[in-house]
Amino acid sequence: MELNVCIIKPNKCNGVEYMQNGAKKETDKQQLYIDIGNRLKEIRKEKGYTQEKMAEILQVSTTFYGKVERGVNSLSLSKIRCLYEEMEIDITYLITGEKQTKMSFNELTKNISKEKQYDFQLVVQGILKLLD
Repeated sequence: MELNVCIIKPNKCNGVEYMQNGAKKETDKQQLYIDIGNRLKEIRKEKGYTQEKMAEILQVSTTFYGKVERGVNSLSLSKIRCLYEEMEIDITYLITGEKQTKMSFNELTKNISKEKQYDFQLVVQGILKLLD
């Protein structure tokens, strides 16, 4: 008698879970669409936009956009890029729900002792030179 055991290993990078035999179990994908839709709705309302306006910006039908907000449809990468370029929507927040904070140099260094601030400034300048 052979006993079949199925072990599910989550893989958060792509929203797909894999079983021991390599088969995919797509349970998180739908939840990801729903979460993105909820965040889009929240952002849209914060900006005072209608679904019609969002559909116009994305160049999709209002029906399609409504389904995106409900998690039924998903946006293509080019449409997500459009949200970033046209509306300055934080893509990290849209996908993960994690907000990135932007800090000024002064805010970043306020808890660093005076002796270490100069050293920190040199490190940042070195990093900026590497990025050029």
